[in-house]
Formats: sequence, C-alpha cells, structure tokens
Amino acid sequence: MDAIRINGGQIIIYGLSFLSLILVNNVMTLVLFSYLGCSFVPMAIVLVIYGFLLLCWSKYSRKSKTTSETKPDRKFLMDALRSVETSKIPYVVDRFLELDKAGETTEEQEERISRIPLDSCCVVCLSSEACIRTLPCSHTVTCGWCAWQSLKISFENGTPHRCVICRTEIEDFTGSLIKNLMNIKWKDVRKIVDEIKE
Repeated sequence: MDAIRINGGQIIIYGLSFLSLILVNNVMTLVLFSYLGCSFVPMAIVLVIYGFLLLCWSKYSRKSKTTSETKPDRKFLMDALRSVETSKIPYVVDRFLELDKAGETTEEQEERISRIPLDSCCVVCLSSEACIRTLPCSHTVTCGWCAWQSLKISFENGTPHRCVICRTEIEDFTGSLIKNLMNIKWKDVRKIVDEIKE
C-alpha cells in the first residue's frame, strides 16, 4: 500500500485551510445560532462542504502532479525512440516483448498456460495464447513473441515471411505483439532507450 507523503508546503496549506474552516464555522455558528437557535446543523454543513472541497483539491493536486511528471518523460522517450537507427529497431521490440513477459512468476505462468485451451495455444511455443492473425490466410496460431521472432528471422535472412501453417506469404498481421502494455513502465522504456543510444 502506498504511504501518504505530505511535504512542508502541504502542511502549511492544510493548516491554513483548517484555521479558515474554524473561523468560517464560528462565524456561521454565531449568525445561524442567533436566528435558528441551534449550532450543530451549520457546523455539520460546513464540515461536509469543507471535506468535499478538500477532496476535490486533493484529487486535482494529485492529477496535475502526475501529469506534469509524465508528460516530459513521455515526450523525451517518444523523441528518443523516433531517433533510433533502423537497424536497432528489432532490439527495441525484443526488449519490449521481454518486459511484457517478465512480469510473471513461474507459478503464474504455469497457471496461465493451464487455463489456455489447447486449440488456442501458440503452435510454435505452446506457452502462450495465439493472438496474432496472419493475412491473407487468416490463421490465428501464434503468440506475439513467436510472430515477432519469425518476422525478424525472415527480415534478417532476406526471405519472405510465411505462415507457419500453410506457408502462404504473410502480407500483414492483426493483433498486438505486446498483449499488456500496462506491464511496461516508462522507467523501463527509458532504460531500453539509454541502452540503444550507447
């Protein structure tokens, strides 16, 4: 569970907000008490309104902090990836696919494999779900990793890339090589870019 971090500036803001709440509460209590004869209702109203405003401010503050931290990183990384030499692109894709696979322990991987129906398994590695459809033959028989390795080998050898089932020359793919982009963190992408630049 993430720990709540409060810096000095936030403590001052919270303190001033609390003092202003007390001041507003006392003024409202005095005014409403003189007209209604009851001080509990305005105090509860003020506390509810203050709590709502504090919650909204907190969410806005967190969102703007996250946005300001990630936008420069993403821009830097996208610019860096665009500047990669064409010959190094296969290395970049390999590293992304390795990161995509690295999130699982052996037990999780075995459990995931056991849940994949046999007719949906990749025919090459038998350890992932087939998710890449080859065109024009429309076979969906390989996972992203195996489809990429096959494409890379064909490219390096200068031979046509063919379907592993019917040997038809592949014109295109449908599906995603990297199935879960959420596993890939920007710091990992930065590390890959730094390795390539060396």
